[in-house]
Amino acid sequence: MKTNALKLFRTAVTAADPYECVKQHLIFHNNNQLNNDKAELHIGSNHIILNHNLYVAAFGKAAIAMCRAVDELCHKHIIKGIASVPVGAIEQAKREDLNATTHIVYVDFN
Repeated sequence: MKTNALKLFRTAVTAADPYECVKQHLIFHNNNQLNNDKAELHIGSNHIILNHNLYVAAFGKAAIAMCRAVDELCHKHIIKGIASVPVGAIEQAKREDLNATTHIVYVDFN
């Protein structure tokens, strides 16, 4: 029973992880057949053509994790981004060795 409870707990934590949620809901396709830098991003029923034209904005406690996920998928297409995070979140991410992206500005708020 303890093993089942731990498995259920871990599954629930993973399902609520903002990094995992973003990675699961963004579908990224490189379009290298045409030998160009374009790519496609699918978010639910929305379809976006990426060609170095992506801006990222995120707000709140989950912003750093969400930005990491977007950056891993779409790095070369991101022009700029901003993430407004709670005070101390940037330092905590650094302590936990979570890579903050270099082209997204993180701003603490009170």
